[in-house]
Amino acid sequence: MPRISDLMERHIVGVSKNSKVCSVLKLMQSSRVSVMPVLEDGLLVGIVTRKRIEEYSEPHSTVGEVMSKPICVEEKDGYEKAVKEMLDYGISRVPVVSSKREMHCIGMVTSTDIVRELKN
Repeated sequence: MPRISDLMERHIVGVSKNSKVCSVLKLMQSSRVSVMPVLEDGLLVGIVTRKRIEEYSEPHSTVGEVMSKPICVEEKDGYEKAVKEMLDYGISRVPVVSSKREMHCIGMVTSTDIVRELKN
C-alpha cells in the first residue's frame, strides 16, 4: 500500500497570510493550481483557494482574511487517509506535513496522484 510520501508532489508554492489576494490569484494562474498552502516559516497555517478568494475578498484583501483552516495528512499516512479527507471535505488536494504536531509543510497530494498510482 503506497504511503503519501510516495505519491506527493514535493515542489510546492506557498503564500503568506500577508499576501494580497490579487497577487495570489495571478500566482495560482501562472502555477496552474487552484489551491495553495498558507505558510509561516515553512509551517502550514491555512489553505487558500481560488473559489474562496473570488467569493469572499476585495481586491486588496490579504490571504489571512480569506484562508481556511488547514486540512492535511502526514507523509507517513497511507493513501486512504488522503482519500478520506478529500471525500469528507469535498476537496481534491491535501497538503502533506511531516507531522501534525509540527505542521512543517513538505508537499501536496492530489486525487490525480492517487488515481494514477492505483491505475499502475
